[in-house]
Amino acid sequence: MALTIAKPFFELRAPTSHDSAWEYAALYTLNGESDGAAVQQDLAFDVEGNLYGATDLGGDTNCGQDGGCGTVFELKRPTKEGGKWRFSVLHTFTGSPDGAQPYAGVTFDQNGNLYGTTGGGGISGNGAVYRLSPPTSKRRTWTETVLYSFDRSNNGAYSPGGPLIFDSAGNVFGPTYGGGDPNCQGGFGCGVAFELSPPPKKGKSWTYAALHAFQGGSDGISPSGSVVFDSEGNLYGTTQTGGDENGGTVYQLSPPAESGGAWTETVLRAFTGSDGDGDLPVSGLTWGKWNDLYGVTAEGGACQYCGTAFELQP
Repeated sequence: MALTIAKPFFELRAPTSHDSAWEYAALYTLNGESDGAAVQQDLAFDVEGNLYGATDLGGDTNCGQDGGCGTVFELKRPTKEGGKWRFSVLHTFTGSPDGAQPYAGVTFDQNGNLYGTTGGGGISGNGAVYRLSPPTSKRRTWTETVLYSFDRSNNGAYSPGGPLIFDSAGNVFGPTYGGGDPNCQGGFGCGVAFELSPPPKKGKSWTYAALHAFQGGSDGISPSGSVVFDSEGNLYGTTQTGGDENGGTVYQLSPPAESGGAWTETVLRAFTGSDGDGDLPVSGLTWGKWNDLYGVTAEGGACQYCGTAFELQP
């Protein structure tokens, strides 16, 4: 059955003079079938200016999930000015064991591999972390590898947020929406922030570590969006709800002073949703020029569902 969700990709070209307007150009429109549907996150560029992303739905409509399990795609830049962008599907998710609903978008590593997470699928249906390796001289298609499957226990479940990030050693960091503390949210869990470390030898498994399991209440519930590093190795992110007024939080995770120690969480901001304050910070954070953190909330502000843009100063 064909989906009715269509998603156009577009480009805005900067004005050529002070009195001209920005120029809009449609690059490609998804048809909601084998090419995918419902792009939820930002696109990623490679060094040649090609675009990459993931669709939450579409692809294989027989994968066991209504509407399809999603795809990862490439939009190839035209070789001549005014030419058409070429769309191609790099991977179609099947649900189990490779994942479903890659809501979070993709991230490149230094070797040109794409990394991402899925909100469902995997071995137990709780989502997975995957890698897509580009074609080589021996093969012409991208190769998917499932690096880790969540199981809703202490290791988390359902990755909803933005793209994964890397540290200088090639370790991968991100959040999950659920899982973690089995006593939180009636067994659903309040989410975790996690790290995946590459194996010391090729062919071995990646090593998973839960950096923090959110406890609900003032601690925060359901981390959302991607995390960001500062120069000292601290991680920063948001939770959709929790905090003193259940309006969500901005949190900091500080690495242990000694190897093998525990990371320390600090709530930097608890949103209230009242008196013009924001509520429900579903997106991640961005660093400003002066080490300020910027973000948005989906609700709160001038009205209940208006939303805000905010700055946090250290």
